[in-house]
Amino acid sequence: DRFFGSTAEQARYADAVTRQPGDASLGNDKARSFGDFSYILARRTLRAAQDLEADKLAHRKMRDDLQQVVLTAVLDQDGRLTEIIIEQHSGDQAVDQLFIAACKKALWSRNPPVEARADDGDYRLRIAGRITNYSFDRYGNYTYRTQLELSLL
Repeated sequence: DRFFGSTAEQARYADAVTRQPGDASLGNDKARSFGDFSYILARRTLRAAQDLEADKLAHRKMRDDLQQVVLTAVLDQDGRLTEIIIEQHSGDQAVDQLFIAACKKALWSRNPPVEARADDGDYRLRIAGRITNYSFDRYGNYTYRTQLELSLL
């Protein structure tokens, strides 16, 4: 059998899904001091956002002037997500909804560190996310670069 790249439905031999580029970072000293807790949440939320991109964004081109979406997520003392507050919209409702859905899916912890709590006894996280165009195929389907920053408040 021969593989002709010019007539193939896809550019790869296998149907394996490759993860698009993305970065998860910690945004403040408190998050870095509890890195075992906060970096796991950041990576999990980034992966959840990347998994949702194809469905939520429909492989369309992102505008170049999009801002980052900024969310405040509140976890109770047991590590369960109880609230998400939108602090700043990105300028695209689908991007905002994507990060909210990713937070709902990924922000939880079984044994959160007691010292990482905010003054009110809950865990407050600031999630800043941005999606930009990465590449597109010959059919006009876009893939994205996702950036996520998590801070503990």
